[in-house]
Amino acid sequence: MKYLFILFTAFFFTNTYAQDKETIFKISITKLRENPEKYHEKKVTITGFINLEFEGNSLYPKRSDYKKHNYSRSLYIQVTNITELALKKKGINRIYVSMTAIFRKDLKGHFGMWFGSLTEIENVKIIK
Repeated sequence: MKYLFILFTAFFFTNTYAQDKETIFKISITKLRENPEKYHEKKVTITGFINLEFEGNSLYPKRSDYKKHNYSRSLYIQVTNITELALKKKGINRIYVSMTAIFRKDLKGHFGMWFGSLTEIENVKIIK
C-alpha cells in the first residue's frame, strides 16, 4: 500500500508539472513585468519589437523603447549564435514579432539590465 501511495504521488506531481510546462500564457511585456513571479519558468507567447545584437538581444514593448535603450522595460532574449544568425537571415531583426518561449525572472541578461529573459524559444512570427 505504501508503494502504491508513493507511485500515485510521483505520477500526480510529474503530470501536474508537465501540464504546467505545456500551458501557454499569452501576455504583454508590461503585464509580465508587473507580475514576473506568476510566470517564472512558464511558457509565454509575447509580442514586441525585437532587436538582435551582441550582448543586447531584446524584446521591447515598443519601438520607442528600443530607440531610448530602455532595457528595464524589455526582456533579454537568450539565443545561441546560430539561432541569432538564422533569425537575422529570415529578416527577423528590428521589427515587431510574436514569440513563444520560457520566461525566467532570474536571468536578467548582460549586466542584469533586463527584468527577465526569454529562453528555449520555440516560435517567432513576424507581425505585419
